[in-house]
Order: sequence, then structure tokens, then C-alpha cells
Amino acid sequence: MEALIILAALLAPGYFLGRQTLRKGDGFFERVFLLVAASLAVAGPILTALALLGWFTTPVILICLALCAVGAWVLGRGRAVEIARPVWWDLAGFSLVAGAFALYSRPAEYIVNSRDPGVYAVLSAKLARTGELFTRDPLVGAVSSFHTFLEGKKYPGFYILDGDLIVPQFFPGPFAFLGVGNLAGGLWGELFVVPVMGALSVGFAYGIGRELFGSWAGILGATLLATSYTQIWWSRQPSSEIITQALVLAGLWLAIRFSQRRDPTTGIITGFLLGAAMLVRVDAFFAAAAIPLLFILDGLVKRPVWRWLLPGVPLAVFAGASLLYLNTLGGRYLYVIYSEHGLKEILERWPFLLGAVFLVAATFIAVRRWRGEWLRSWLEARGRWLALAGALAVVEWRCGRTSSCRCRGIRCPPLPATSTLTSPRSSSAWSGS
Repeated sequence: MEALIILAALLAPGYFLGRQTLRKGDGFFERVFLLVAASLAVAGPILTALALLGWFTTPVILICLALCAVGAWVLGRGRAVEIARPVWWDLAGFSLVAGAFALYSRPAEYIVNSRDPGVYAVLSAKLARTGELFTRDPLVGAVSSFHTFLEGKKYPGFYILDGDLIVPQFFPGPFAFLGVGNLAGGLWGELFVVPVMGALSVGFAYGIGRELFGSWAGILGATLLATSYTQIWWSRQPSSEIITQALVLAGLWLAIRFSQRRDPTTGIITGFLLGAAMLVRVDAFFAAAAIPLLFILDGLVKRPVWRWLLPGVPLAVFAGASLLYLNTLGGRYLYVIYSEHGLKEILERWPFLLGAVFLVAATFIAVRRWRGEWLRSWLEARGRWLALAGALAVVEWRCGRTSSCRCRGIRCPPLPATSTLTSPRSSSAWSGS
């Protein structure tokens, strides 16, 4: 019973907000998945904030979500959109999502506690049990008075701050999503969060393809994503990759719809989805950069740019929150990123980066002044296919950097690029990271 109450509370804000993003001609599939996308946009920041504040308990979560649902209902009163009846394409989309969930619904049979999945699983269970993400350990505090922990490390996946504060290595978002699964269904509920998010990712991918290239393209692309072995692998274990993927794909889908119709609610939900992704993974800003790039593109072709402030403002707020976490509680994690993941080398090349910024700015001004109208007409005629070709080129380039991947300790053949076009972790998985 508690699981059903928590699920209803998670979906309630999205039920009212999702209706405000609908438009004439939307099918039943869009109705359901826009509801889910809006629910994720609300739940992600709220659950993460409650985890950071130490208030991650069922009553507090239900109260916060209920307040959001009431606010969404007030904002959406009097707005009604006629929804088309379910058709074959809706059934095909739902069947694909259900099939993906069946494929992923064998979550990790074992958790190694010194690996990332073990950190996510153990700490999320602790969060659900105690309501607190961080731990004050008096024993560690006593030991730290005469023993220096190397780089503040207590154990792989955890760091020590201020002598006795145990902080997880990763961003707080994944623990919040997995923790609410644990509150709803115990350990198995926690383990099933990622398979559910993986199946939702397939649905959002179908929505993107259907929006841009039609239903056949949506089905093909979503099927390739659903059956790629990187997707299956990451959807069966507690991880941040698939949670990020669901938020990013939902955000990009809403961004596409917002670009076609300047609906304020759609724009704000877009910013919340992509912003929530930045609370889950530190590298999610690569996907969130879509909004600033669209802002720049509209400025380049002399279209109104202020509409992008609707998703851009919440996105900037979440980016600031992520940076604040990295420079405070996540300081040790930031050091790892700086020293072991290439940030140090990038910052050492700041003169080249500064020169590139000036070059891009000069090019922007020149093109906007002399060729802006021509570029706008050209992109309107060929923009979709240019974007598709560019995406395939990037994926093929990334695939070419390695010839194998690591799956369950064995070497696997390279994966066709077309089946990983929307898999955010695929390239990293091939390199064994």
C-alpha cells in the first residue's frame, strides 16, 4: 500500500503539469510520457534537496509532492486539450517500452561494495533507512586525530570531510532516486529503479524520433537503443548513467516541442529535466549545453532568443547548485575529476580555450551580420538532416577510438554506432571506465 501511495504522489504533479504541455494532435502515448517527464522534472530536484537536508522520509516526501501537485493543479485550471484516441503507433510505443522493461528486469544479482553499483546500492539503502545522505562517524573522527587518511579516503566511493563527516563520492541525485525506490519497495524496489528508468528512456527516445522524423523512425531508433547491449548492461545495475539518460532524453524531447511552439510550461519543464540531470552526474552539462547552443543558433539566424530563457534560467540555477556542491561537500570528488579525469590538462590549455572563444564570437558576429538570413533559410530546409549526419559522425568517431568493450570481464566486439546514438554511457563503457 505504501508503494502505491508513493508512486501516486510521484506522478500527481506530472499529471497536472503534463496536461499543460499537450497540443492538438498529440496521441495517447504523448499524453502518458509527457506526464512521466513532468513528474521526473518535479521529483528529481525535490528528492535530491530532501536527501541533502537530511529530511528524506516518506511523510516529508509525500507532503512536498502533494504541495507541488496542488500548485500544478492551480496553474493548469481551465486548460483542456483534445487528445486523439490510442492508435496503432501508440500501442507500438507502449509495447516497445514494456519489452524493454522485460529485458532489463533482471537487476544485478550481486553487488560488489567497492564498485560504483555497490556504493549506490548501500548508500541508497542507508538513505532510505535513516533519511540522511551524510554520516557523522565518531570512530573515524577519533582515528583522524592521529591518523591522516590518504586524500580523505575512507573506502572506495566515500570521502572524509572535517575529520568525521562521511560523504559519498558521487552526486546526490542517484541516491535520491534509488532511495525513494527503497522506501517504496525495499531493496528490490531500489534495484528496479534503474530498469524502470531504462525502459522510460526507450519511450522518450521513441518520442524524439517520432517528433522529428515520424513514427517509423521513432520505432527504429528506440528499438536499436532498447536492444543494444550497453543499454541492457547499464539498465540492470544501480547506476547514475541510465537515470541521467532518462532525464536527458526527456529534456531533449521537451526542448524539441518547445522549439516548435513557445509554450512557457514546456520550456520550464525542459530546464528542470536537464537541470535535474546535472544533479545526477557531473558530466550531464554536455547534454544540458543544448539549450545555450539553441540560444546561440537563434541569435545567429536572427530569430527571437528570449524564449530560451524559460528553460535557460532553471538550467542555470541547477548548474550553480551543482558547482556549489562540487566546491563544498563534493570537494574531494572535484579533486578526483581534476587530477584523474582530464580537467587539469584542459585548464592548463586556457590560452587556447580563450582564443577559441574569441574566434567563435568573431565568427558569430560576422555570420549574423552578413549571412544570417541566408543561413536561416538554409537550416530550415536542411537542418534536420544536417543534425542527423552530425550526430552519426560524432558517434562513429567515438566508436573508432576503440575496437572493443568490457562486459562482465570479457572482451566484446564493437557495437554498431547506430544502436548507441542515444546511449549516454556507451562511449565510456567501451573504454572500460
